Amino acid sequence: MFAAAHVCVKEHFAKVAGLQSSRRISFAYHYGPTVRKSDDGAPDGEPNDPVFVRIDDAGGRPVHLHPEGHPEQHIPQERISGLVLDKVDLFDFVKAAIRHQSSGKSVQKEFGFKIRAK
Repeated sequence: MFAAAHVCVKEHFAKVAGLQSSRRISFAYHYGPTVRKSDDGAPDGEPNDPVFVRIDDAGGRPVHLHPEGHPEQHIPQERISGLVLDKVDLFDFVKAAIRHQSSGKSVQKEFGFKIRAK
């Protein structure tokens, strides 16, 4: 078991041409055990580190979910119910991670999704 966990949020936005607004182009929301830390004490993660859950569109792929214990698996939206992956809000993601730390409930219950079989 890991003593600590962390959330890492990465988002990239670009301005919408002709408007005073921007849109999210890519993102990665990671919640998992802290395996190692950098010299300054910050979590120092790698893509294949253990996860409780990660939702991203890394590598130009459609948005997908990496399930608990399987950072290499890419679960597409078609197999996820209860959560629209490309609509996940970073604040809701962080709140669910905080709830998970204290509730004792499963990640799927706290984040509000289920994974359907293939």
